[in-house]
Amino acid sequence: NLSEVMEWWMENENPAKKREQCADEGGHALELLNMNAEEIKEKWLNIQKRSYTNWINEVLRPTGEVVNDIVDDIGNGVLLCKLTMLLTMKRLRYQKNPRLLFQRQDNIQKSLNLLEQSGCKLVNIGASDIMTKNTKLILGFLWQLVQHFHVFQSIKNVRKMNRDMKGENLMGNLGEETDEFLESERQEKVELKKTRGKSTHHVKKQILVDINRRLERRGFRVDNLTTDWRNGDALCALVDYNVRGIYDLYQDSDAVMKVAESMIAAHKFLGIPQLIEPEDFISNLIDEQTMSMYISCFVHDGIEEISVNLFDDITPDMMGEKDEEKVDEETADVLEFMKAQDAASPTRPMLANVASFVQVSKIL
Repeated sequence: NLSEVMEWWMENENPAKKREQCADEGGHALELLNMNAEEIKEKWLNIQKRSYTNWINEVLRPTGEVVNDIVDDIGNGVLLCKLTMLLTMKRLRYQKNPRLLFQRQDNIQKSLNLLEQSGCKLVNIGASDIMTKNTKLILGFLWQLVQHFHVFQSIKNVRKMNRDMKGENLMGNLGEETDEFLESERQEKVELKKTRGKSTHHVKKQILVDINRRLERRGFRVDNLTTDWRNGDALCALVDYNVRGIYDLYQDSDAVMKVAESMIAAHKFLGIPQLIEPEDFISNLIDEQTMSMYISCFVHDGIEEISVNLFDDITPDMMGEKDEEKVDEETADVLEFMKAQDAASPTRPMLANVASFVQVSKIL
């Protein structure tokens, strides 16, 4: 995390050692050598701002609203009220054109109150912090929203899927196994409460368990949500679990290319929005919280049913008169197929908090 990076950076004055460690992380890390502590902090904040802005825009997508600078755009409380209504699916009366200071403050406070009433535990944030554009506190506030309405919901979906699988196995035999199923269901509820109470620790553990299950097909395993993902191999292998062939296409590409193309495929075929920029995804400064926001999209139960094989799904018409045995031409047709899929098949929104257009019309 940032504190560890900053501590190492300030204590280690040996330029050769810094260069050696940065080189071990990859070429993208060498840029840190020319940065001072303030520049590193600013870069870290910008990664968070871009990522959280992408998440908010995805939630607001049914409304047509677009956020450009999250710190500035939520200052009058209007966008925050809309975001709150979409996350909680509850109506909120607010001032749609606030001109006075107290009107803006009232909008923000109403949003904070409704979020807390919906079970989202807010810490160290108030209306004045948002109005005065306190970037650090606003980003902390946004993470609390992401954690409660997005990451926790993804984990809940996975646990429900696992519980359903257990239920099918147990209910098939009936008898005493039924009691065992009911007991397992009770334990799942207890575990969910533990997850909510102990913040990111249990969430991270649950995400890694499910992700590693998918990565086994390609012989990968990750032990964290940061360093193990920086070369792009893990994400490429993760997407390949559903989109067969994507790993073979880009296994020899550089990290940015692997991540970028994997994100494109995840969006086209799995409906997973690109919440993190590829360059930020492989950065040394991205933290576990931001990474969990994106990676948790893959632990959605609906993704299990999606299976696409890029090479098998290419039709003869796409191949034309090309020599089918040439790998480069076959790869080119796969890419054309992916572009065609983007236009022909509607993406499936995997964000648990994205409301439908019908729902939006009822609450906004």
